[in-house]
Amino acid sequence: MSAAISSLVSYGSDSDSENESESNTGAEKVDQVGPDATAHLKPLQSGHTMSLAVLNSAPEVAVKESVETGTHLDPSLKEVTYNPTFETMFAPEFGPVNPFKSQQMAAPRNMLSGYAEPAHVNDFMFEQQRRTFSTYGYALDPSVDTHHVSTSGYIGAVDEAEKNKGLTVFESGHKKSEKRKKIKGGDAGEIDNFLGP
Repeated sequence: MSAAISSLVSYGSDSDSENESESNTGAEKVDQVGPDATAHLKPLQSGHTMSLAVLNSAPEVAVKESVETGTHLDPSLKEVTYNPTFETMFAPEFGPVNPFKSQQMAAPRNMLSGYAEPAHVNDFMFEQQRRTFSTYGYALDPSVDTHHVSTSGYIGAVDEAEKNKGLTVFESGHKKSEKRKKIKGGDAGEIDNFLGP
């Protein structure tokens, strides 16, 4: 136990002596700086200099085919602000291709199932043809001009369309036959001829 106490006493006296010696020798430490510390402030010696070999990392290479210098269009552009040539518009696309995509997946598309173009369709005409097709089994072919309607202008049951002369659900076909006249029940007083109220 006496050894531990003696080490504590020596610990306290050492730290005091170090603090005193640092305060006394602060000015002496600045003077002890070596010559390497200020070497960057001295001018270079004009003696022996080393020459470096020049290395060209991109030398000129002879190209076998002519390099195309035309402008290329981004295929995802929606609007072109200048008038490009035919070769520029329909030039093949450059860049890496994903080898794992099937032909269907690599095709240009703007929705999951394919490419949909905007179309302007009259709602009434669409409903008319849809209901006619679900009722009669035929409708006008949307890919044929409607001004020149013929037998080939229908899809579905073409023979039914010829029979009905192309009538739709909203058009009246044959004139409805007159309804059967209601038979009057007669007089309730006559039991034999009375048919009911």
